[in-house]
Amino acid sequence: MTKTKKASWTWHARLYLLRYEVDPPIPLDVFGTAIRESISRISKHGPSEEDLCDECHTIEENLELAFIACQLTITRVVARCRAFHESKDFQSKYKWGRKDLMERCNAKVRGTPFTRITAIDVFANYAKHQNEWGYNWSKLNHRSRPTAEIVERIGGTPGTPPSMRTGFRKIVGHSHFERVDELSDIIAAWGDRLAAAYERELKAEKLLPKMTTANR
Repeated sequence: MTKTKKASWTWHARLYLLRYEVDPPIPLDVFGTAIRESISRISKHGPSEEDLCDECHTIEENLELAFIACQLTITRVVARCRAFHESKDFQSKYKWGRKDLMERCNAKVRGTPFTRITAIDVFANYAKHQNEWGYNWSKLNHRSRPTAEIVERIGGTPGTPPSMRTGFRKIVGHSHFERVDELSDIIAAWGDRLAAAYERELKAEKLLPKMTTANR
């Protein structure tokens, strides 16, 4: 005898938690402020070549931290999606592996087959591992090489600044690095679209109780 599926408020809670996870652990405008100060010093004081290198390094470093913060958010979103694929009452038709989720519900980086979420994730990995990767990426192991290939296809180069600035420019479409919080906007929109897709599936299965003014 087939068990009848029942609508449950638990699914509303899971959708809410998924949408909640799209906020970064650190507000990215913190990094934006530091980058803005570096840009201001470059434009106002016409620094020496050494000072210019220092300021550019500061911009790169803050972008690295922003990408890593974004990756933490992506990881949390992926973890929340798991609930929609492992329940005995409902299993989404979509694949839920990390790479599969990052390729869903998001625009591609122009001129590449990769979504902006995938690009943010791989540049975060590059930020964490660039020192150990060195200058010859052809010798990377089988785990690192695919990530390095994506970084290269988006415009990054082995061990050479300005890879983070190049990645940011390709992902968001401009060079206003102080507006780094736009990376979190991309993730928020992705998470909302994922939640909306799961919500449509749950409604089609009649597993979501109807929301009323009293229980919103």
